[in-house]
Formats: sequence, structure tokens, C-alpha cells
Amino acid sequence: MEDAGKYMCQVNTDPMKMQTAMLEVVIPPDIINEETSGDMMVPEGGSAKLVCRARGHPKPKITWRREDGREIIARNGAHQKTKALAVEGEMLTLSKVTRSEMGAYMCIASNGVPPSVSKRMKLQFSYEQICTLWGDCARKDVRFKYFHAKDFVHSHH
Repeated sequence: MEDAGKYMCQVNTDPMKMQTAMLEVVIPPDIINEETSGDMMVPEGGSAKLVCRARGHPKPKITWRREDGREIIARNGAHQKTKALAVEGEMLTLSKVTRSEMGAYMCIASNGVPPSVSKRMKLQFSYEQICTLWGDCARKDVRFKYFHAKDFVHSHH
């Protein structure tokens, strides 16, 4: 980077000839792993913030895509939904996540200097365990009937 700048070539003839040129140093994109999200566990209906940061010169542009080629669903506001095959920006925010949004997301960094680089992040469901008084456990997505202890108390008259 420190070699960038204005350069001059001079030919000592009569008359003297001179040419100036600008040198720009370009650096291909590189994803900064320490500042980039990894695989994530999200509860159904929850939200996820995926972050992707890259270095390079010129500054890389970040594009998000789904690995399976499906659309990314962005929800802003109560009923506003935006669907797109690609989303730009360092942060991808997914809210009210549904099962269909689970899977692998790709963050692609490009700045016009080959090669472009990408990182794969997997969005997976996290299942909360629910346990009854008697130690029977099930994942929260498994429906079962709850019984209160009072239902099992019999009165003797």
C-alpha cells in the first residue's frame, strides 16, 4: 500500500520528455474470521444476526446468498416482507425465523480484484427441552399434554 502514489518517468533528450502515472495497489478480498459469524442455532420464531467482515483494497462489498439458491426473506416491520436472491451489507438480520429459512448461507466478499472469497454459515434450529415433573423430557417442538399435579390429588371422604 505504501508504494501507491504518483510516479514520473523522465527522458533526458532535447527537448526533455516526461510522463507521469498514478500507481494504485490493489489487494484481493480476505474474510476476517475473528469478526465473522459461524454456524448458529436459532429457536423457531427467533432472530439471527449474521455478520461478515472482509479486508482488501478497494474495500470489499459483502453479498449474502443462500447455498440452495432459495430467496432470503427479510422482515422489516409487522407485515413487511422482502424476498431477494442476494442481500448486500456486512450484516444479515433474519427475524421470526421459520423452518424453511434454515440451512446454509454464504457471505461473498468481492472488490473487483480476483479472487472473490466466501464463507459458509449454517443456520440450525435449537430445540429447548421441556421436562415434566416425572422426568419425561421432550423437545419443545414436540406437542404433548400438560398435567398439573392437582389433577392427580384425590380427595378421600
